[in-house]
Amino acid sequence: MALRALEAELSESHQWSAGELTPLMDRLNSLTRRVVDLRLFREIVPEEARRMIDTTESPRPAITLLAERIAEARHRTTGDAYQGTETERRAELIRLDDLSRRLAEIAGLLAG
Repeated sequence: MALRALEAELSESHQWSAGELTPLMDRLNSLTRRVVDLRLFREIVPEEARRMIDTTESPRPAITLLAERIAEARHRTTGDAYQGTETERRAELIRLDDLSRRLAEIAGLLAG
């Protein structure tokens, strides 16, 4: 349920900045770790108990949406229409790069 709420928030029509995306990344990180832990827990409980543990919710759609929002923010920041100073542009690009690295780490949790 929390992942769907995050997806809904990321689907809003908005020009996201790195500062606005950072708390969403934090939420996605926490929720993804919970999903991974739940899947591991489900594997160690008896078969009859497994049916009571829902592991169908995947963070992958939220990961995809967040990647899209980061790419859009990067495109706006590198474009001619960017209204900040060159120093602000560089700082925003550094923050967006950091978000991209964090997102790759989160996605890696699902592969392992």
